[in-house]
Amino acid sequence: MGGKRWTKEEVKILRKNYSNLSKEELEKLLPERNWMTINKKASDIGLEKDRMWKQEEIDILKNNYNLSISELLNLLPNRTKNSIRSKLSIKNLKKDTHKTVWIKEEIKILKNNYGIINENQLLELLPNKTLKQIKSKVGKLKLKKGHKKVYWSQEEIKLLNTYKYIDDLIHNLRNKTRPQIYLKIKELDLKIIMINNRWDNNNNEELSKYYHLETKLELQNRFNISWYSINKRANELNLGTRKHDDALLIKRKELETGKRICARCGIEKELNFENYAIDNDIRTRLNYKYVCRSCEEEKYPRKTSIRHGEKISFTIEEIIDLYCNDGWALNSLAKKFHRSQKFFKELLLENNIALRTPEEQSFFKNKSILEPLTNELINNYLNNFYSLKELEDKYNVNHESIKYYLSKLNIKIRSCGETQSLKEFRDIILPNKDNIIEDYYNYGAHKASIMNNMRRETLYRLLEHENIDRIYKSFYIMGKYYSKRFDKHFLYRSSYERDYFNILENDNNILYYKYEKLKIPYFYKDKWKNYIPDFIIYYKNGDIEIHEVKPLRLIEISNKIKIKAQYAIEYCNIHNMVYKFITEKEIYRGDNLNG
Repeated sequence: MGGKRWTKEEVKILRKNYSNLSKEELEKLLPERNWMTINKKASDIGLEKDRMWKQEEIDILKNNYNLSISELLNLLPNRTKNSIRSKLSIKNLKKDTHKTVWIKEEIKILKNNYGIINENQLLELLPNKTLKQIKSKVGKLKLKKGHKKVYWSQEEIKLLNTYKYIDDLIHNLRNKTRPQIYLKIKELDLKIIMINNRWDNNNNEELSKYYHLETKLELQNRFNISWYSINKRANELNLGTRKHDDALLIKRKELETGKRICARCGIEKELNFENYAIDNDIRTRLNYKYVCRSCEEEKYPRKTSIRHGEKISFTIEEIIDLYCNDGWALNSLAKKFHRSQKFFKELLLENNIALRTPEEQSFFKNKSILEPLTNELINNYLNNFYSLKELEDKYNVNHESIKYYLSKLNIKIRSCGETQSLKEFRDIILPNKDNIIEDYYNYGAHKASIMNNMRRETLYRLLEHENIDRIYKSFYIMGKYYSKRFDKHFLYRSSYERDYFNILENDNNILYYKYEKLKIPYFYKDKWKNYIPDFIIYYKNGDIEIHEVKPLRLIEISNKIKIKAQYAIEYCNIHNMVYKFITEKEIYRGDNLNG
């Protein structure tokens, strides 16, 4: 089987050096052989590697036995891992494993910091120790991470002093376990009630009375416990879900008392805009909760952008005029008169004024731009197939406004798919419409669509766009016409050509005729091409005419046919001939047609 034969010299080299030399050395001596072929030839001849350890190899092993196996493999390339390991065990060569000595200070550092700081920080504190040595020492000392110190922040200690019951503390101190909380209570000598016995009959009656009427903050102040405990007890008493949220309860109280409660400090103050921050940004940050000025300035320092002061007065007629005639939005009215959008919304509805949608509002802004351009806008959208985005770029008006205006004019808005297909139709199909229409008249819809790499629906759309009536299958009949006069078959490519053959056959003034036998060069779209007219007619009186059979509509719209005709007329003028178009009018005028 394939492969170069071994020469006598190669076999001699192999016999002499196979047992002594390494793989790399043998490959150098036999450059035309790879290790696989060398090994196979050696086994065929009956050669074996000398597995005995040389003194040099044993010396290398003795001097470097503290190294890892991978490093020893690099020093002993002819040996495997197993052979090195077995030799180490035979020679009783073991790695030096000196016991690590720990000083008292190092042990103290380990005990104080293990479980509190991470491993990297421990290695920094103990630079002479490895991570493995630290872990083994931790195991011997039986240190556990659970014994680490628990740090309490000042806020957590405040919570311990505020709540009386243990379940409130457990709920609010999520980062601490129950045993940790118990230990801290013992350290601080706090009087905490460990059993949940606070709910007597009076408290239960009070809770059922005020649960749906007061805010969460008021209920917490009334019972001096957390909201979690109140809600838990309410569920036990089957009081159901709260009927009103805090915002509604606060608003109701404001209307009743003429005072407003601060969401932070809980203090009631008279309804005066000097006491409250009413800027929109701050309302958003505080989740629409009103905060008194003193509480606000603790968290956010006063800025010039914050508006405060008296409300601006206005009349209803003024608001209606601004909204209906000037096109002001609700948020603009709210900013101008320092009221909420809801307030103006209710005011307009009370006066029977319909509110605008966001699309109507955006159109109202651009009404003065769009209305003068109505005809141009409709033409570009329907006839020039502009997309809404292209109209937006052209007129610099938001496409949502254009969309609303077109729908208002009862124009159907196209889908994304229709817009994309019409864009392709405008950019690709319309520039080549002459060729496509000519192919349609010559070969029919099916072939024309394949030749121009387009769908038949797209072709029909082009015909509709150019106001061209469809031609049905009878026009595209192809076949052979037998001339009795000349005892010859002619190929025809349409029903017009077939019927014109009948006219020529019955015309006695014709001496003879030829079909597609002449080539006239013409220049079209930067190229020279050949034009082949349909018929050359030779009359008995010596006249010669060139006839081109084409539908009248195609002659009117096709530039290519007109250019062909110009070159054909020039050719005819030089050669004393006449060029004519033969249309359906000439073919089907009375009794000229037989059959």
